[in-house]
Amino acid sequence: MKKTLLLLALPLLLAACQTPSAPATDSTDTSTVVDSHTAENALDWPGRYAGLLPCADCEGIQTQLTLNADKTYVLEEHYVKNGRALHPSKATGRFQFDAKKPSLIRLENTSPTRVYFIGEGYAEARDAQSRDKISSQLNYRLQQTP
Repeated sequence: MKKTLLLLALPLLLAACQTPSAPATDSTDTSTVVDSHTAENALDWPGRYAGLLPCADCEGIQTQLTLNADKTYVLEEHYVKNGRALHPSKATGRFQFDAKKPSLIRLENTSPTRVYFIGEGYAEARDAQSRDKISSQLNYRLQQTP
């Protein structure tokens, strides 16, 4: 009888000696899920963005940025002074999403370099060096237009 009890208890003893396995996870638990949503894959970013950006010596810089699905852009700007559009400029090229800050895009072929944060329905100019939000009370946002 003692041998029978020992044989029945042996699998339990062996199981107790094994290293513990990772606890089962609930498939509805999202606390450890890495969010893979980025501006590039989660937002409807292609389109036209427009607005009046701040200017040091004029009323503003009327800006229109068109982002195409093939990652090309058209940037059109003109200075507004005394209600008149002055010094129109147009730049075209490619842009890319930033690998480290995937909500940011960098426009190629612009001088100075232009960096924008892409949000839901807007593009916001960022500091080109630090890529951080511009520390100001002024509006650096371009609204997406239909």
